[in-house]
Amino acid sequence: MTFFKRPFVFAGLCISALAMIFLSFQTSSAADVTLQWNASSDARAAGYKLYYGTQSRTYPNSVDVGKSTIYTVTGLQAGVTYYFAVTAYDASRLESGFSNEVSRTITASCTSSISPTSRSFSSSGGSTTVSVTAPQACAWSSSSGVPWVTIKSPYSGVGNGTVELSVAANTGGSRAGGITIADKTFTVYQDAVPSLSTYTINASAESGGTISPSGTVSVKAGASQTFTIRPNRRYRISSVTVDGRRVGAVSTYTFTNVNDRHTIRATFRRR
Repeated sequence: MTFFKRPFVFAGLCISALAMIFLSFQTSSAADVTLQWNASSDARAAGYKLYYGTQSRTYPNSVDVGKSTIYTVTGLQAGVTYYFAVTAYDASRLESGFSNEVSRTITASCTSSISPTSRSFSSSGGSTTVSVTAPQACAWSSSSGVPWVTIKSPYSGVGNGTVELSVAANTGGSRAGGITIADKTFTVYQDAVPSLSTYTINASAESGGTISPSGTVSVKAGASQTFTIRPNRRYRISSVTVDGRRVGAVSTYTFTNVNDRHTIRATFRRR
């Protein structure tokens, strides 16, 4: 029997049910399309050729895939519709007609990123900005998952952008919250309200006078404390020493904005 090129096909050699079974997108500018088809029932089928192009029934590109009935076409351009069809050929390279045609429009991938991905705040709160990096045609949005973080602007965008956030003052313990920006999570950490700590001032006086208050004096953090030094009759103040440093023969001394432990010591001498 003699075989002829198209439009005549060899008896019984056909391709049926060409079907797209898997489609994957790798980048914003290229994609891979995997196609699979049923094998020909004609024993003379020696292999297959996959044809594709950007116009229906016009296929400038072809791939000889041998006896395989599955093939992945790579490097396709985003935003373009491609058309695919398959033929079978015999040992003499004579081909059948085209199978049914399938098409696929390649969609750009919207792979985005944000920077930074987290930030810590003091209990007083504050504001910050988060940069979004995304393909030019990629749309994104943002939303706050916690009531104490407000998205000031913008809530959404296309391509690269910047989101501004505002963090309210904290009135309790430490906390953390996730903010969704361009399908990524920006984490906000905030410190607890500082406790009202107290510090001690050890006040003492040698014989010949007094210091008031005396002993171990507790002072709230950030507060002030004044000490009064009085000599006894026939004595006078010799020296007042604060944290090991002489400050003179003063009758009063004030610690301001206390944020550490201190000592104050008064000495006297006879007139």
